[in-house]
Amino acid sequence: MKNFTLFVLAIFFTNYTFSQEKKDSVEIQKMLNEVVVTGQIKQTIKKEAVYDFTLIDSETINSGSFQNLSDVLKFQNNINFNNDNILGSSVKFQGISGENVKILIDGIPVIGRLNGNIDVSQINLNNIAKIEIVEGPLSVNFGSDALAGTINII
Repeated sequence: MKNFTLFVLAIFFTNYTFSQEKKDSVEIQKMLNEVVVTGQIKQTIKKEAVYDFTLIDSETINSGSFQNLSDVLKFQNNINFNNDNILGSSVKFQGISGENVKILIDGIPVIGRLNGNIDVSQINLNNIAKIEIVEGPLSVNFGSDALAGTINII
């Protein structure tokens, strides 16, 4: 009876150990897949990046809770929106107006500023894989309108 109990315990701990290893390997794989592009010369692993990034992955974007890009960005720190019935929603990043927030799509600047702001509520979520947000000035890399921060939509 004692041998049978030890046998059952050994099987239980073996299964538990292998399931933990599988779970840990999935989390490690997800961390390894976090690659950032904004503010770098080439794609870089997030841990090795020069700037501090906030990544919004496709699972969050496609969760069904959001209708447009401004809904996704409302839940991020230091990002505020002003809504105007005519001009649409404008971004305020760290208290600095939208004229100084660089918005990129695949590394290419979005044009069409109206009164210095871009209406981010018009950007469709269906084609977005991830969003990279960099707080702080990136004027050297992206020009004078990247003083407050940069939002790269990939």
